[in-house]
Amino acid sequence: MRQVERSIVDYLKGYLERGIAEGDVRTCDPEVVAFVLLRTYTALVNDWADAHEPLSNESLIALFHQLFADGLRNPSKMAKIR
Repeated sequence: MRQVERSIVDYLKGYLERGIAEGDVRTCDPEVVAFVLLRTYTALVNDWADAHEPLSNESLIALFHQLFADGLRNPSKMAKIR
């Protein structure tokens, strides 16, 4: 299981590194952020559903966007997007 987690974190880290290089993502520690993204996802899918109605894919996407995308996106690029 650790190898699967490592592979996912590495993939997300690479995605974040590309975003940083292109100026779309704020400078951050991409490995830590990748780990947080993965753990947040697994907590919402597994732990949340133990005591609540499971979140739909659409709800998960909206929540991740709200929590992470706007917080990581470079503010100078946001004006161009909106």
